[in-house]
Amino acid sequence: MPVANVRGANINYEVIGTRGEWIALAPGGRLGLENVRSIAQRLADAGYRVLIHDRRNCGASDVLLDGVEPEHEIWAVDLHELLSQLDALPAYIGGRSSGCRLSLIFALRYPEATRALLLWRITGGPYAAKQLAY
Repeated sequence: MPVANVRGANINYEVIGTRGEWIALAPGGRLGLENVRSIAQRLADAGYRVLIHDRRNCGASDVLLDGVEPEHEIWAVDLHELLSQLDALPAYIGGRSSGCRLSLIFALRYPEATRALLLWRITGGPYAAKQLAY
């Protein structure tokens, strides 16, 4: 797997597909990129290039905790930098669960870099707080 240095962290990533517009997908929780590989492959088969990556502090990427910024904001900035390094902007940005939060923050910070959002298994609110506490 390729590794990119993104703002001081080594980020493990994979690009699936060789043509078409770019899509970036993020799994939920602290899961690694393999948890979105099947949907990424389906999108690549439909003609897109899909970036999947292990976010900082997840999967095979570096663990760097500084406590200065909320982690979802760090992930969004990291994703923008990684997509910039790959000359993959603008892109469709998507994710599941915490990947949704990353995607929403990305779109708010970088509207010019966001074609659209692809969100599934959106979590939040009292239900998620109760379920995620276990």
